[in-house]
Amino acid sequence: MIEVPEGFQPRLSFDHLVATEALYDGGNVKYSTDGGETFEVIPEEAWVFNGPRGEFESAAAGNSNPLAGEPGFTGTDGGESTGSWGTSVISLPRLGLIPGDTVQFRFDMGRDGCNGVDGWYVDDVQVSICEEADEAPAKANTKTKVVSVKPKTIKRNKPFFVKVKVGSADTPKGKVQIRKGKRVLGQGTLNRKGVVTIKVAKRKLAVGRHQLVAVYVGNASFKASRDAFRVRGGPQVTTA
Repeated sequence: MIEVPEGFQPRLSFDHLVATEALYDGGNVKYSTDGGETFEVIPEEAWVFNGPRGEFESAAAGNSNPLAGEPGFTGTDGGESTGSWGTSVISLPRLGLIPGDTVQFRFDMGRDGCNGVDGWYVDDVQVSICEEADEAPAKANTKTKVVSVKPKTIKRNKPFFVKVKVGSADTPKGKVQIRKGKRVLGQGTLNRKGVVTIKVAKRKLAVGRHQLVAVYVGNASFKASRDAFRVRGGPQVTTA
């Protein structure tokens, strides 16, 4: 687990070689923030150098790879049956991470049920930091607002839904997370109107008030922002 430092621009880099059946076999990198249980594929804008250029065929096209439909590293060197070693680099700030956040990375490899070549080799995984803040992930100010929490009475082990709107001069894009402290309870992607409804599934909240935060993680064009709100695990729910 990596904690994002203050005043630095951390990057994850790794060396790898891929030699797989193009578009059917291969691998990708996923991440999870602040101890969250859900891992998501690294978005295209977070790659500083040599990101994946392929997308696995869908299950509807007959691909039984569990990564079907996802972007990833796939295929071989042109005209060859093998690959060659190269380096890829990911910017942590471009993932919308802010100082104090923690992140975990996962390398997933998948293949369909037939054929194949050699595989995906990964080596020398490391995090480095640059003192110059030359790739700030956000430019425009944003304002995050919790619009509603439903149902109004939260029951133990039952999901509830948080509607969030993020405003700016232009419509922001990207993800919003619902957090309790550093723990991510749920997340979702803004629609074209800058609104998302996030399902917080089967979380045990003891009777009493709980302080939660809706966090817009930002991206290369928009600053991160957040809105705190309260829920009550019991007779009522309030937002503030």
